[in-house]
Amino acid sequence: HTRIAVSGNEVIGALRISTDTIRIGETRLKLGGLGWVSVAPGQDRKRIQSGLIENALQYLRKHGYHVSIVFETSRDWSPHGFVEAIMDYSLDIDLLKTPVPADWSRRERAVKPGDIGMLQRMQSLNAPETAASLLRERAHFSNRWDLFKDAVVLADTRGKTEAYLLPRIGTGKLHVEEAEAMTPNAFRDVIAYSMVMARERLMTRVVY
Repeated sequence: HTRIAVSGNEVIGALRISTDTIRIGETRLKLGGLGWVSVAPGQDRKRIQSGLIENALQYLRKHGYHVSIVFETSRDWSPHGFVEAIMDYSLDIDLLKTPVPADWSRRERAVKPGDIGMLQRMQSLNAPETAASLLRERAHFSNRWDLFKDAVVLADTRGKTEAYLLPRIGTGKLHVEEAEAMTPNAFRDVIAYSMVMARERLMTRVVY
């Protein structure tokens, strides 16, 4: 799902499409996320970027996608039909001002392919509480295992899986790309674990 622009034998631009399924109410929609747009130095950035975006949207229409999103604020996307939305999908925590929740009791381990069913059940359990969410089909976990293999599973004292999170290490920040849990206490432990993980790496912020 990477589209490229070529001039002669030279790659002069690229755009990445990430594919997902989203749930809005009971409706399931195919979603194409556009990002990682880049243009080689010395090229006509606006013209090449515009061509890449239109090419990607044509691909999405041809393959029956219902909606496309961009996690970026830029006027460059407006001519292609994108509109800005309130950026309420992230939460930035300053670890220098925020204490770690006390008495967290979960044990962590690396995720395993055998956990996929439990991860899906967690998502189904919490889906009614959200207006819209990404859905992770079993095939999604399998096809993107190179990404999800970095997830961390939290278990209670009996070894029962209670939560998971997908952390990414950034510059001075720990990014939690997604997380799910079975209970409010388990969600608290996701927060505590990510804060401890960040501090052990001398990071000052956690972004959910």
